[in-house]
Amino acid sequence: MRHRRRGRDAYQVWDYQDFLASRDDGLYFDVRLRFFGHPRPHEAARDEPGIAGADKIRADLETIARRYTVLRRHAARHALATTLLEMLPFTVPSAEFREATITVYARPEDLEAAQRIEHARHELELDNLAHRQIRARMAFLREECLRDPASAQIFTLLPPSPRLTETHPAADSDKLVDVVRKWEPTSGWVRAAKNLVAFGEKLTPDQLEALGRLGREIMERFSEAELGRQFAEALKQQARAEPRQPESPRT
Repeated sequence: MRHRRRGRDAYQVWDYQDFLASRDDGLYFDVRLRFFGHPRPHEAARDEPGIAGADKIRADLETIARRYTVLRRHAARHALATTLLEMLPFTVPSAEFREATITVYARPEDLEAAQRIEHARHELELDNLAHRQIRARMAFLREECLRDPASAQIFTLLPPSPRLTETHPAADSDKLVDVVRKWEPTSGWVRAAKNLVAFGEKLTPDQLEALGRLGREIMERFSEAELGRQFAEALKQQARAEPRQPESPRT
């Protein structure tokens, strides 16, 4: 206990050290409190005044400290000092406190741990952002791409999030322009594809498979055997998905 002279008044000084939990579990602020005031004779005053003063305000200080990570100890110190100032003056059985100061420290090992936690928290936020972007793309896929083949093709050219693919793709602008032109509604390719679909819908499943075999043979003649195989396989798959008409009973 020391004395502090302010004009004609002599304040006694009580120091107290405590650890307040931060926002991060297991990491604490090292808090030093210094109270200035007058002792009070009181029969029930059993605690040392500094301990009694800290006990009275601890709950309020703990609430403030838990809002901050130890990396923001300066902001925490400002908030704690403001709260302490608002509570002064106050009394305990053994003393009347007129002034007080607070100093906030953080141990080096707690700072290192907090930096690791902050980095992990930042990585998690980036992952959450990437997943929100994926959900937005899926919504675009459902609402736009399924109605417009051009949108679907453009969608496949958009670079996915590198956080989910572990790659860093970049969209090819020339290819993007080419796809837009190729798949616009007035394109000859789009009109030809629509006509092929309209024609195929009029065929029976067997006729559809026959069309696929014919297309494969033509493509093979132009040295595109793999494209022909894919074309035939696609029409075969579509034929199997088509509902078969019941055969008419023989008379």
